Amino acid sequence: MPTLANHANLTDAQAHRLVAEVRPLATLEEVIQWGLQQPTQRVVLEILVQDEYCHDVVMEWELGKHLVFDTT
Repeated sequence: MPTLANHANLTDAQAHRLVAEVRPLATLEEVIQWGLQQPTQRVVLEILVQDEYCHDVVMEWELGKHLVFDTT
């Protein structure tokens, strides 16, 4: 289950909705596909390589807010 660090002061309802939306995403490929399938496409802004297996993926979300996924 994804963990949400709510640095954007989302309401509880917004946070729960977001967690439910991204819960199935487990890999970098799934995150990218999910972003492209959204009504307003969410594209990867940056991928930060942590090591050979882990990457932090930064995507724009809504109204200047960003999502950062820790993916493998």
